[in-house]
Amino acid sequence: MHWITILGIILIATGTIVVYFGRNFRNRFDDEHFYQSIGGKPSQIDELMKGNNELLVRIEQYQKSLSEKNEIIQQLEAQVNELNVPAPHKLTDEQIEAVPQVIPETDFSDVIAQAKQAKSLCNKGRYDEAYKIADDLRQKNPDFGLAYFLLGTIEMRKEHYDEGEKLLNRAIQRELPDEDKAWAFHNLGISSVRREDFEKAKEFLGKAVELKPDMEKSKKALKYLALHFANTQYVIRKPRL
Repeated sequence: MHWITILGIILIATGTIVVYFGRNFRNRFDDEHFYQSIGGKPSQIDELMKGNNELLVRIEQYQKSLSEKNEIIQQLEAQVNELNVPAPHKLTDEQIEAVPQVIPETDFSDVIAQAKQAKSLCNKGRYDEAYKIADDLRQKNPDFGLAYFLLGTIEMRKEHYDEGEKLLNRAIQRELPDEDKAWAFHNLGISSVRREDFEKAKEFLGKAVELKPDMEKSKKALKYLALHFANTQYVIRKPRL
């Protein structure tokens, strides 16, 4: 046989062997890769399950937080849902001394009587009549703090909050008996809660308690605000004179 023919046969045989082993190696590699891939799936599934469980726990915690926040809001609304006008009462000598600086002595008893009448009407819900008397007092005595206090609280009860706040802020800048000034601060605090200005609300309510240590409504409002600050945010309804 010619040597070229022999060489050709050898090359063909060698090529066949190389192709065979190459395919066999590739198949074995693919099989190993497949089994490795299958083996890695359980760990990926475990990670997904773990992540899903963590997400469910976070959702549950968030829902619990919302529930607690709503409960705090309801408690706060239940305690301070009305603006307060203290009932008419006899003024002490110290309280009387705070007012004559802005009202002639001869007119003082009449002014106090009108202020008491306005308070009484306001507490009965007769706001227009009360407002007319208080506004008349303000016009006759522009520095009479109690007139601004009454007007501001009436405005808030009528849900004219911006105007009410302006008038109450004027009231606390003037001479007022401590009890009335305490209620003015209380009402400003409740109005601040409505605007969700909780820091300002805390400041006003704190001043109310300073002036009147037995101010239970302000104390309760502060307590619920503290809970709010611990959990975080809110809205209120009616204030009180």
